[in-house]
This record gives sequence, structure tokens and C-alpha cells, in this order.
Amino acid sequence: MHMKKLMILGAGFLFASTALADSLFWTGNTGDGNWLNGNNWTNATQGLIGSPPGENDWAYLGESLYTFLTLGDDQRVGGLYFCATNNDYVVVLGPNVTLTVLGPLRVGTLADPGLAIQRTHSVAGGALVVTNPDASISIAQGQFSANGSKAILDLSGLDFFVVKARGLGIGSVHYEVPVAQRNAGTLYLAKTNLIALSSRLDRAVCMTNPVVTNSLEMVYVGAGNNAGTLSFLYLGLSNAFFVDSMGFGKSKASANSAAVMMFNPVFIGQSPVAYFRGADGDQSRITWWAIGDMADAGSSAQFAVGTNDFTGGYVDALVDVMSLGRDCLASQTGTGSGRINRGILQFDKGIIDVNVLILGNQSLGGSANATPNAGYVFMTNGSAVLRVNEELQLAYTKVDSTSARNTFGQIIVDGATLCLNQATIGQYSVSNAVICVLNGGKLYLTNTIASRSKPLGRLELADATLGIEIKNTEPKIWVTNLVTGGSVNTIEITTAATFDVYPVVIPLIKYVSIQGSGNNFVLGSTPPNLPDAYLTNNLDTSSIDLIIPTDPRPVITTQPSSFAGPVGSTVQLSVTAVGVGQLSYQWYKDDIPLLDGGNISGATSATLTIVNAGFEDSGIYKVVISNSYGTAVSVPVSVTISTGYVPPTITGLSDQVVLQGQTATFTVSVAGVPTPWIQWYKNGLPIAGANSTTLVIYNCQYPDDEAVYSVVATNLAGVISNYATLTVIVPPTIISQPSSVTLPVGSTLVLAVGVNAHPAPAYQWYKGADPIPNATNSSLVIANVQPGHAGVYKVKIWNGGGTVWSDDAAVVVTSVSVSWTNLAPSGTGNVCLDTLLRVKFNSDQVTLGAGTLRIYDSTGTLVETIDLSQNAPNNAQLRTIGGGTYYAYPVIIRSNIAIIYPRSGVLTSNSTYYVLMDTGVL
Repeated sequence: MHMKKLMILGAGFLFASTALADSLFWTGNTGDGNWLNGNNWTNATQGLIGSPPGENDWAYLGESLYTFLTLGDDQRVGGLYFCATNNDYVVVLGPNVTLTVLGPLRVGTLADPGLAIQRTHSVAGGALVVTNPDASISIAQGQFSANGSKAILDLSGLDFFVVKARGLGIGSVHYEVPVAQRNAGTLYLAKTNLIALSSRLDRAVCMTNPVVTNSLEMVYVGAGNNAGTLSFLYLGLSNAFFVDSMGFGKSKASANSAAVMMFNPVFIGQSPVAYFRGADGDQSRITWWAIGDMADAGSSAQFAVGTNDFTGGYVDALVDVMSLGRDCLASQTGTGSGRINRGILQFDKGIIDVNVLILGNQSLGGSANATPNAGYVFMTNGSAVLRVNEELQLAYTKVDSTSARNTFGQIIVDGATLCLNQATIGQYSVSNAVICVLNGGKLYLTNTIASRSKPLGRLELADATLGIEIKNTEPKIWVTNLVTGGSVNTIEITTAATFDVYPVVIPLIKYVSIQGSGNNFVLGSTPPNLPDAYLTNNLDTSSIDLIIPTDPRPVITTQPSSFAGPVGSTVQLSVTAVGVGQLSYQWYKDDIPLLDGGNISGATSATLTIVNAGFEDSGIYKVVISNSYGTAVSVPVSVTISTGYVPPTITGLSDQVVLQGQTATFTVSVAGVPTPWIQWYKNGLPIAGANSTTLVIYNCQYPDDEAVYSVVATNLAGVISNYATLTVIVPPTIISQPSSVTLPVGSTLVLAVGVNAHPAPAYQWYKGADPIPNATNSSLVIANVQPGHAGVYKVKIWNGGGTVWSDDAAVVVTSVSVSWTNLAPSGTGNVCLDTLLRVKFNSDQVTLGAGTLRIYDSTGTLVETIDLSQNAPNNAQLRTIGGGTYYAYPVIIRSNIAIIYPRSGVLTSNSTYYVLMDTGVL
């Protein structure tokens, strides 16, 4: 009976329309602990004793010496409050007994207790049902001035917990609390739980307004820092949540984790499950799921931390937007100083399917906020899958600030699977975006990760599989540091487009540096339309490239030949083709498809046969060859059936383009009666011995063999000719490289390259990895150079024969307004090479600004970069010194002298260095 009744409650959530009236307080005066004994209750509203609480009454378990209760029959109450200050309650429900609460369920004192307290109340046995879509559950205990208070409700000994309510708050002052200071709470769920919450929020509201109340909310404390007191939601064996929004850790934390959701350790090993859906049922998504949300209340101590750890169980979630580590409103500030708004998601089994995932979220903050934001996802085990359908936003930043520059987003895929549509990187935090795929982990990408201007900070692959969908020839992943490890990393191509022209080069991973094991990539499975594809590490373009050399569409290797003959002839037209998969053929006469029948056979094969040909079979024939990826059409050929002489016809001659040193072959189909005489010509002059339908030119050279070639066919009925052009391409080779140069501010920079090529090649100059607009000649000229022009330059040169890159040319721009003080006199001993350089300015006073300072050695090689925009408010940066991490000052200003401190190991004694400063550094 009990199980049937619970199933009805779970499916339909029976409601009672109740007018709450009396407040009944448990006294337990009889000593028997029997909930149903009216003498154990006092009706405070009517001043009576003798009746237990009913469905119109609120039941209070407060101050009493008798705190062990039993309930032997089903009972309905209007509300239930665990509110004792001096003791802990245990309520035991009999087998198959249901306690139904038709209003609020509240755990915590009714008023400020005056000191920090922690009370643990338990319900065990049958089923606890809370059913009222306008009521809520609150488990929270606070205190005005003292840290350490917490309310705890332990349902781990309960068989069933069924909720249909407005919301659930644990340690949140958005829900009913005695005092809105220093709140914390912990809920141990039952063995089986069904929780449906009715409150709803719009996606846009959740993403822009952190003050909103989440349907399920853990730790929102608008004032007072409950230092060191953590709140937990311990999941049971079977957990089903139907909620619109969830928030874990919304401000005022000072411990490693303010709000934690995890499986109860007592159920680990029993295959616990957590199922999360939106408020509209199994196919709906949770609108907003936030972990570590700084929310709206800022202060010097402000930061928010939260953890959702599903390790040891199985999680199944559908989510619209998930945000890990978000800042506060722009009107509020945080001072940082070691504090980080941090959200952590960890799981080792199951599927989390989310539309938008934000890791490190600075979407709300202003320029004054210094508290960084960090979002971390840890996935372990091969049965853990994370799908991001729309966008992964890593280290998302909106406004330049200390908070933005230190915002961090990271995903670690350790043996698990990550499926991404696309990933974008924050504008002010590109170095802080990290994806690691390790130990058999898999990353499947539909579109792109990052961009040229906002690359991924680090992509780490070790014994990983990277699956990529090829839609175009654009780079798929942009990353600053590509770090490889393990024995091998496998790149799989899941699907690929068919391109107009082959071969095709696709940069799969564009990197600035490749570290670790270097290029240990191998090509795994590919779709059929990538025959002969392979991978290469292109050092000129700093990219892992996929090379597709072969067109998967049909390619005709032998064209059909024209035919001329008398009535009654047997005509055979044949074609030879290659391609991927099954090839299909269709022959046409005068653009009308042919069918087998009569004197025609092979209309859909490689050879068309016409027996006992008549005048009506004369015409223009062609064949169309198809496969799954495209078609090829043969040259049209003529069939002439006649009783007399037939003038010659020529088909099949076309222009040729070859690389110098290759072989060129011209082939024609010639027909006529009688058989025509053939002669080939080069630029109008006959070629000795060239009297067949094929002309072969070996080892083609420019300019000797580049010419117009023609063929003349002659018989008794007439003469016909045709011609084609042979172009010999000389791939570009560099005969003089651009040279490194050091020049003062205001002068003219000229870099030039000498090239041998035919036809004339195209040029594109680059500064670093970025193309320079309109720099498309063999020389690069920049007038009035400034410090920002310093850097490493190179030029890309290409024509139809290939592409070459010049050597790097370092450009150092020196300032005419500074004089240099040596590190130490030449030959001086005991010099600490990790100390300083001094730059003296001819200005009376200089001040420290922002920007980048670069140190070059005498060869123009960059040896150190100091980004002053990374300075803390005190102008210091974190550095590793002697194995520890300390704040150090990279640049100190004394009057008109800048004292520069490079990192350890940068400088060498008795060497010359150049210091380049961006505009705005000083």
C-alpha cells in the first residue's frame, strides 16, 4: 500500500488546499515519544493540550527533553519546523508510513540564538513528502556576530523523500532564516529522492542579475562571513531533480568550499545516481546552474566558492547554461589578495549535456574589481561524457581589470570524453584558458576552438584522441602553447567536406610553441573521401596540418576516342577512371542518356558498344561518371558512320600546367576515313618524329619548353588542327634572405627578399604570426618606425608551384632618448646575473605605466618579456624565487631611472642587451 501511495505522490503530487491555523509545539511530556499522542503536544494558538497536529497546523519541534519521536500511521501537517536550540531531534517513521507536509519545511531556530550553534535533526524510516508549490524548504542557521552556526537535516535513514515545492534553500538567506547573517546548512538526502521545484527564471535574467533566487540555492549570505563553516548537499542512492535553476556558493566564503553537492559517502559503492532535468519534465533543461557565484554583495573579503563532485556515482543532466566561478555586479568590488571566485565540477561516470558552459565568468564585473574568477571541470574515467552543444566560454572576460586578467578556465579530460561545438576565449585572459586531454581521453570538435586574436592559452594532449569535423580549410584550433605527451596522440577526422580543388592543406592546430613530446600525432580513422590523407608539422606556419592529396571524386585517367567507319561497323567507346567507392557510369548521345537495347549495350558501364552501326548512330558522345562525392564528365567524342570518306576530327587536347622537371603529356583522339596523318608542332614549327596521338615532353624546363603546341590531322577528305598551351611553373626559391636590423626610432625600415620563380609569385609579410596589411611586395618599407614596430618579421612567397617562407628577421628599435648603464664593468666577478638593468631617461621625471617591455640580446633575439599590465595594484607580480612564490617588482622607478629586474637565468655576463618599451610603459 505504501509503495503504491508514494508512486501516486511522485507522479501527480497530491495537493491539499489548506488554510493554516494553529501552531502546535512538541513537549513529549508523556515520555512515550509517540507523535500521535495528543498529550505530547501543546496548541500554542488555542492554549490546549490533547491533539496532535493536523493538516491545518504547523508542527514545531523545539525545546523539549524528549527528542526521540515515532510515527506509526500516515500523518499530514500544515508545516514542520525543527527549531530547537538545545537539542537534536530524531523522528522515526514506521514501515510504509508517510509524513506529509502541506506547507513549509524549516530547519533552524526561530530567532537569533545569541551564539553560534549547530543542531542535527534526523528523519528515518518510511517517507517524508513536502507538497505545496507555493511553499519552500529552508535549512539554514545563522547568528548575528559569531561564526560557526549550521542547521543539519539528516534524511539518510529515510526510504523516500518526495518534494513538490517552490524552492529549496540550504544556508541561503533568500529563504526563511532567523537572522540574515553567517548562515550555513547541510542536507543529507534519503535513499530515494524526487524533488520538483516550481520557481522559474529567464535565461537572460540569470546571466545578468545575480540577485535572483535560485530554485535550489546553497549558501547565499548577503552579510557576515561564516568563516570556515561549510554547507553540504549529500545525495542519496537515487536522486531525481526537476528544477529551473540551481546555485551553489553565492558569496561570503572563506574556506576551500562554501557549498558542496556530492554523493553521501555511505552510498558510494552502491552505484548511486543523480538525475537533473528542467522544471518541465524529462526532455527539459535546467535554465541556469551556477557553481561559485560572487552574486551581488561585495566587500574586501568577498569571494564565492562552490563544488559539485559526483565522483563515485552516475550523473545524468540536461542544462541550458552552466557557469563556474562568476564575479559580482559592477557596482560592487572585491580586493582579490588571494581570494578567487571558484567553481568546480567533477564527475567520473555519466553524461552532462549543456548548451553553454562558462568557466571563469567575468561577465558582470567592472574595472575596479580585483577578485579573479576561476572555473574548473575535472572528468575522469572513460564513462564520463561532457557535451557542450553551443559554446564553451573559457576565462570569459568583458571589462579589462585585475579580475579579468587573472580569470581562469580549465577542463581536464582524464580518460573521459569531451564533445564541443566551439570554444571561445576571453579578451583579457587568453593565457588563462586551458584544455587538457590525458590518458586515453577524447576531445571531439565540431567547429573551432579559439581564434587568432584570442587563442587558447594551453592545449595539453597526452595519449589522447582528438576528433575533428572538417567543414572548410580554416584552422580548427588556435593555441599559444601546444603541449604533447604520452606515446602518441591520435587525430581522427569524423566527417569532411569535399573541396573544389586538390590537394588541400588544412591547419588543424595553429600554435605559437610546441612543447613536451613535440609532434607525436598520428592520423587515426578518416571518412572515405580522404584517401591518402596524412599529417605534418608545418614549421613555417607553426601548425599541425592535414594534407589531403587526392580528389575523392571520379578522375578520368583515359578519355574515350572518336570513331569513324562504314555502315555495319562495331563501335566501342571506353573510359578509365579512378575514385573513392563505387563508380557509376552513364553514356549520352547528343546530351540524351542512352539505355541498353537494340544494338546498344554498356550504357551504364565503362565501355559503350554499338554493333552493326548505322547512319542514325552518328553523333557526339560523352560519359558522366559519379560517386558519393561528385561527378566527372568525359570529353565529347564524335562517332561518324559513312559510306565514303570522312574528314578528320580531333578531340581531347587541353592546356597543360607542370612544375619544372615534370613530364607533360598531350593526348588527342583522332578519327576519319581514311585514317588521318598526324603531325605535332611547337610554336608553329614541326616536331620531328611526333606523328602519333600522344606527345610526351620529358623534364620540362622554363623557358625552353613553355610554348603553344598544336596537332594537325590530314586525310583525303580534309585537314583539321587544334592547339594547347604548356605552362612550366618554377616554384619559388629564395636567393637572398631579409636581414635582421637594429635602427633608431623615426628611421625607415626596409626588409627585402630575393626570389627566383615563374610565374611571378605573391608575397605576404608577417610580424610574428600576424600578416601585415598591404605588405604584398618583395620588400617591406615602414617609415618613421616606433617601438611598436620591433619584433620578428618574415615573408611568405608562393605561386602555383608551392610556398616558401623566408628566415626570420629580427627588428630592434632603439630609443634616442635614453642612455644605458651597464650591468657591471666588463670582467667584474661575483655578478648576480638575476638582478637588474638600468635605463636612464633624459626626462627629469618618469612614471610607471602599463604595456610590455622586451629585452633583446645583441643578435636581436628576444630573451625576456615583462608585461606591466599584469602588475597587482602595488605594481608587483608573482614570481618563483628559490622554489617559492613571492611578490616581486619587475620595474622600479627612481626619478628618471628605470631599474628592470628580469627573471632568473635571462642575462649573461659581458653581453649587450637592448630594451624595447611599448608606448605607455613609462
